[in-house]
Amino acid sequence: MSDAFPVKSTAVSSQEIPEIITYRFENNTVYVKPLTDYEAAKALAIREFPCLAGQDIFFSLNTTTDDDKETHETRIAPEAWGAALRTLRTATSVVDVKVVELPTYRAEEKSVQRFRGSQAKRSGPGRRLSIGRVVKRLLCMN
Repeated sequence: MSDAFPVKSTAVSSQEIPEIITYRFENNTVYVKPLTDYEAAKALAIREFPCLAGQDIFFSLNTTTDDDKETHETRIAPEAWGAALRTLRTATSVVDVKVVELPTYRAEEKSVQRFRGSQAKRSGPGRRLSIGRVVKRLLCMN
């Protein structure tokens, strides 16, 4: 291998990854052994929270500003997963598991789009959650 183009490490820190961390989905938490592979970590989250099966998920951390006055959610990109794990201190560090939300449309809007050009009669507000999504959310409740 040629040394003409040395590869530099992009790791933020050489700090070790904690032995266990906390995954949180909605109000449910579980201690897990952190996996450095992003896809394996997603599979672990789905195993621990079965209601996530078939869902597209991502991870995020609650981070604070430099002056510790504001907290905000920061999504973790797959390429940054390993480095993000090294920023966690203990099992009390929480990694939030989130579902990628697809846009929802009211039933009446779908009807209007489907029957464009016809005189589709509107009949009040439509449902925003499917029965399947409601059941999956109920499965995650303790």
